[in-house]
Amino acid sequence: MRDFFKNIKPGLVGVEVGVACGGHAHNILLENKPEKLYLVDPYLPYGSNLYGEVHSNKEQLLGWKETAYTTLKDFTNIEWLHMDSIVASQTFKNLSLDFVYIDADHSFHRASQDIDNWIVKVKSGGIIGGHDYNNQEDGYGVTRAVDLWYKSRNIPIPVFDTDWWIFV
Repeated sequence: MRDFFKNIKPGLVGVEVGVACGGHAHNILLENKPEKLYLVDPYLPYGSNLYGEVHSNKEQLLGWKETAYTTLKDFTNIEWLHMDSIVASQTFKNLSLDFVYIDADHSFHRASQDIDNWIVKVKSGGIIGGHDYNNQEDGYGVTRAVDLWYKSRNIPIPVFDTDWWIFV
C-alpha cells in the first residue's frame, strides 16, 4: 500500500486526479473502502517530459482507459469525470472532500495548479497528496510544486519518497 493511502479511513469521499490504468484507484477502493471515489482523467495527450516526449499518444491513452474501465468495472461507488483536472475541480464545492490524490500532469505549472485548485476542496482534517515526488524524468515538476507550497507557508518540508501529502 502506498504511504499516502495509509492516511485514508474507510467511508470517506475523495477524488483521484489522473487515473491512467486504474491501479491507484483500485488500491484505494479495495484497501480504503471510500463511500465515493471520483475519477478524473480526460485521457488526452498532454505536455512533454524532460526529453521532449509527449505524455502518451491517443492509442496508448485509449488502452489505459479500457484497462481502467475493466479493472474498476465491479465498483459501484465510483464516478468518472472525463475532463481536465482544473475544470473538474470547479464541479466540487469548497471543503466538500475528505481526500484528493493527484497523479496527473507532472509539470511544475500543472502540478502547482492542481494543488491550488484541489486543496480548497478538501475539508479541515482531510488530506491532499499525490505521486511522483522526486521524479527526475519530469524535471522534478511535482517536487518543485510541493516544496513551493510548503516554503510559501514557512512550513518545514517533510521527507517524501515518491508520494507526498498535505494535511489540511
